[in-house]
Amino acid sequence: MSGLRVTRLAVEDVGVLRGRVDLGDFDPAITLITGANETGKSTAVEALRCALFEKHNAGHARIRALQPHGTNLSPQVWVDFTVGGKSYALHKRFLK
Repeated sequence: MSGLRVTRLAVEDVGVLRGRVDLGDFDPAITLITGANETGKSTAVEALRCALFEKHNAGHARIRALQPHGTNLSPQVWVDFTVGGKSYALHKRFLK
C-alpha cells in the first residue's frame, strides 16, 4: 500500500493569507513552497496539518492561531490527496 500523497492544497483566511489562495496542483516528484519571509509558507503547512489531524470543531490555541489577526474570519482548508491509488478531497472550516 502506498502512503498518503497530497496533490492539491488551497486555504482561505488563514493567517496572512486572506481570501482564497490555491497553491496549485503538486508535482508527484517534488513540491517546493517558496516565498519571502512572513508570506505564509509555514502557515500553509500548519493549515494542512490541521486539516488532516484536527477536528473541524476544534477551537484550541493552535486552531485560533490560523485565524487572521484581529478578525472573526473562519479559516478554511481544502486538500486533495491520494492513498493506495484512491483519490480523496477534504474541506474543513474552523471556528464556525
